[in-house]
Amino acid sequence: MKARVKTQDFASVLHKACSVISKKQVMPILSHILIKTKDNALRVTATDLEHTYIGSCPAQIEIEGEVVVPAIQLFYIVRNLDVEEIPLCKNENNQLDIKTPKSHFSLLTMDPQEFPTLEVPENLPALTLPLDKLKETINNIIPCTAPDPYDYVAQSIACEKRDEELRFVATDRRKLAYSSIQTSVPDDFPKMSLISGNVINKILSLVQTETVSMGFNQNIGVVQTDSEIFFFRLTEGSFPAYEKVIPTKTGFQIQIDTQKLKDAINRVKIVKPEVIKFTFEREKLTLFCKGPEIGEAREEVPINNGPQTPQSLNLIAETLPRLISPLHCSTITLSFTSPEDPCTITTPDNPNYISVFMPAISVEVEEQV
Repeated sequence: MKARVKTQDFASVLHKACSVISKKQVMPILSHILIKTKDNALRVTATDLEHTYIGSCPAQIEIEGEVVVPAIQLFYIVRNLDVEEIPLCKNENNQLDIKTPKSHFSLLTMDPQEFPTLEVPENLPALTLPLDKLKETINNIIPCTAPDPYDYVAQSIACEKRDEELRFVATDRRKLAYSSIQTSVPDDFPKMSLISGNVINKILSLVQTETVSMGFNQNIGVVQTDSEIFFFRLTEGSFPAYEKVIPTKTGFQIQIDTQKLKDAINRVKIVKPEVIKFTFEREKLTLFCKGPEIGEAREEVPINNGPQTPQSLNLIAETLPRLISPLHCSTITLSFTSPEDPCTITTPDNPNYISVFMPAISVEVEEQV
């Protein structure tokens, strides 16, 4: 193999390839990437057997061929070379030579036949989505995925086909959120697919196009652009019947400035970061918490449409900031019926979003006036 490639283009592809490679490898070949010449381009493949990236960049091909090289080391070399173009050449010792006027690297390679055989899924039911909208939708619900390494479903996001919309849902079984994208969904698109939250979040952070194609079959999901493909195993398991926990009626619907609420919570929880007592009155919300070894904190936030008589909720201090931080809106509507029933958050800017969470009903926060 012999080729020349622009440094910046190659570094970009290598960066994305390295993001797929797991730090904990049971097979040495999985810390490597496969570079193959194809159609006046270099095609780079990386995989950990669960997730795979295939990207390409334009190149001047002199001799066709393929090579398997250490991914991280090649990326660091390319990223730090101060040249516009990089020559790549597989020498007679099966090493990958990189020669510039001031540098010379010879990287050991592995047999391309040992690299995992990966078949790109074809003819999957798919649709094209605006990347910005997809990122916003996923970011809005990702706080409701769980870090529990043993609960794969709670780590995942459900992609649900509905009438003229694609709904994304996440729940860690303590809180829940969904957000939808209005779009025409193909008839053969799967009813529901479970995607690892970490995987889809990582993929969307790497893609830089205006639109992406997303498709699924029973086992595999694919996110694709004109020059790159990410495909991954779907999560196995049954997603909870989430709609049953979404309140159909709420007694109080209170409008609160998003930034003022976040700032007030962040200040009050310094005293006790676990639970905060929220007391709603007609025009104000009072946040109170008490730390036995530190003292107590109280702060007021103006609200609209508060209750005629004071209503109190005990909430986990981290819940509201996590849910509302990704929302690009100036105000939220916090709705609830009683201190024991689920609360919801909606926004005037996005009618296709809702989050649901439970108060801390087993905890009492005593307030002294």
